[in-house]
Amino acid sequence: MREHIFKYFTSLRELRMRADRPIRLNVSGVWYYMTCQGKLSKQCSEQPLIATSNDINKTIILACDKSVYSVERQLTYGYLTLEDGCRIGVCGKASCNEYGQVVCFSQYSSLCIRVAHAVHCSDNVIQDSMLNSNILIVGSPSAGKTTFLRDIASRASKLYNVVVVDERGELGATETENLQDADIITNCNKEYAFSVAIRSLAPDIIAMDELQNSDFAPLNMVMQSGVKVFATLHGSNIGDVSRLSSCGAKFDYYVILDKTQSKLPLLYSKSDVDKLL
Repeated sequence: MREHIFKYFTSLRELRMRADRPIRLNVSGVWYYMTCQGKLSKQCSEQPLIATSNDINKTIILACDKSVYSVERQLTYGYLTLEDGCRIGVCGKASCNEYGQVVCFSQYSSLCIRVAHAVHCSDNVIQDSMLNSNILIVGSPSAGKTTFLRDIASRASKLYNVVVVDERGELGATETENLQDADIITNCNKEYAFSVAIRSLAPDIIAMDELQNSDFAPLNMVMQSGVKVFATLHGSNIGDVSRLSSCGAKFDYYVILDKTQSKLPLLYSKSDVDKLL
């Protein structure tokens, strides 16, 4: 299975394994089934490569270097991040304690493996003169938000002091040296990381992934302190940034990514957004 999949690794974005179901791969934005011969097909063939429950369990064991206990806490949150930045989302039967809190998964039924790639993709959208600005990247799942964020953070780190808030170990964990000039805080929530960064690291820019509603208030505090922010937000169009108005956070530039990645990202200025919203 690994031998077949590795042939497509440079263009592989996502891999889906479901127990007793055909394996599916997202290669360059297009979903395929894989045959037993290692070929890709848009239709489920007569000989699809089937993932078994044993394959899924073995994948998790290999991913955590045969020590599931060492990553048990991550798995209770439904994912596992590898050293190269790839993220494995897990699904299955959860076991809870007497308080209803998930303590582990007793069975795994499916995996969603998101493959991290370091790609230089932002220089045709964000110029160097725009990097010392508040920039929000908006896109739907699999649109490339984290990849775009990693690239502009890497570029900015050559010119400014950049602190990367890497909650799940995805942004700064690729095997490339993209963020070697940035300071990376990982495995903690954004509010704590903001506090540490502003007090101790004197950042010009703080980069963070996947803004949630609970992040908006501390985000506004960071902006008011004079630190610039790079962030991503789940959404499909410029109208989705209206959620930020409740905390007063306004970015200088908004980048809207196309899910298929077949079109160039759209760039809006703050004045453009004020007119539209």
